[in-house]
Amino acid sequence: MIEVLKFGETALQNDQTIAKVIEIIKKHQENKLIVVVSAMKNGPYATKTLSTLANNLTIDEASRIVSCGETISSVILSSRLKNANLKAISLSCHQIGLKTRKKRLVAINQARIKKLFETYDILIIPGFQGINEQGEIRILDPGDSDYTAIYLAKRLKLDRVYLYSQAGGIYTGDPEFIDHPKLLSHINYFQVLDLVKYQSGIIAFKALAEANKIDQFKIMLRSYSNEKIGTLINHDDLNVRTMAIDFDYHLIRFETVIDNQDRKYFHDHFGKDYFIKKENLSKLKTPYLIMRNYTKIHFVGCGLNKDEIYRNFLDRFAIVSQNETASYYINERTQHQDINLLHDII
Repeated sequence: MIEVLKFGETALQNDQTIAKVIEIIKKHQENKLIVVVSAMKNGPYATKTLSTLANNLTIDEASRIVSCGETISSVILSSRLKNANLKAISLSCHQIGLKTRKKRLVAINQARIKKLFETYDILIIPGFQGINEQGEIRILDPGDSDYTAIYLAKRLKLDRVYLYSQAGGIYTGDPEFIDHPKLLSHINYFQVLDLVKYQSGIIAFKALAEANKIDQFKIMLRSYSNEKIGTLINHDDLNVRTMAIDFDYHLIRFETVIDNQDRKYFHDHFGKDYFIKKENLSKLKTPYLIMRNYTKIHFVGCGLNKDEIYRNFLDRFAIVSQNETASYYINERTQHQDINLLHDII
């Protein structure tokens, strides 16, 4: 039997985290393993660091340098596994025929995988990349190491994939900002797809969408630092209540007639004012004033918009989204207090 495991950015950051990864791999040793790795989160081999070097380059050159982070992670892990007397090898996309077209993976040489498993127990593959029809390396979208792992599991006709990260699961609220979040042991694709539209860092949307198309497929989210922490994602019908936090919105007021090109940056409106993401302010052509800064809260599975008591309560200190169901904007100045209050409601 084959299993696919994926380890995220922080899992290969130092000797201590790598040691934990090796222990996890040893626990899965009864099966042949494909291990997909991300680049390290920080340092010279991080994707964000390598991306800063990709200036004035062709797409071939930029893809080669940005893809180095995952390749380095795969070789380092291979070396450590061999030192632990495990039969492992790191492989390039060329070696296994992992092909991409328009930022999606489209082929894998399964015969090559099968042949390699005759010699090795663990195949380590860099995520976030593939080769095009000309055999040139191409990078995928940010976070697509998750997608790589799910695609491989799909093509090998497996019923699950293990995704290891630092957080290791989905909570009732982001643990970085919520004082007392609760771990969700189980959530379905519909709910988590809704959640990740507003909160990055859980799992890539494209990866979830790919997994959702596979009948009876399960994603096992796990923490590499504590395997007791985890969340199962599958197609079960569930009643789950959670919330997403999306920062950096500005409520702005235009001083003149709005340029039509600016309207594509509008996320929402409040009266005659508009909500714009901070990253898009510099793209606006029409002069504007910033009225106030906000954070968006999106509720999943809570039904607060249907509950008159909760709705009246929220209306006192939050702005109701006009474009999205169960989304609210809260003042950035009191966001920690308000976010935790809203979390306690659900």
